[in-house]
Amino acid sequence: MHSRMNLLTRDQAEKALGQRFGLRLDDGTELDLTLTSVTPLQPTPLFPGKAREPFTMLFKGTAGRCCAQETYLLRNDTLGERHIFLVPVGRESRGSVDIYSYQAVFS
Repeated sequence: MHSRMNLLTRDQAEKALGQRFGLRLDDGTELDLTLTSVTPLQPTPLFPGKAREPFTMLFKGTAGRCCAQETYLLRNDTLGERHIFLVPVGRESRGSVDIYSYQAVFS
């Protein structure tokens, strides 16, 4: 369980917009992701006393490889190392390379 001090907030995430995040897969492959958006979510009254305002982070991958829905250790100069659950949410083709998008939801 995370303490409130370790929880990633939207304000912190916004400071990393446009920055590179390194992701290492189990096979040792290094992938680069770029944080392309941080979006607030509508707060819900179902969880009073929540530790943070809900938000999403959207990443785009630079390699033509799609990662499975899973928790990954991401490294970033601004945010340091964070375990983040990523869900593949899109794919676009750029020439011969597919660029995959991933979303992380924080509630």
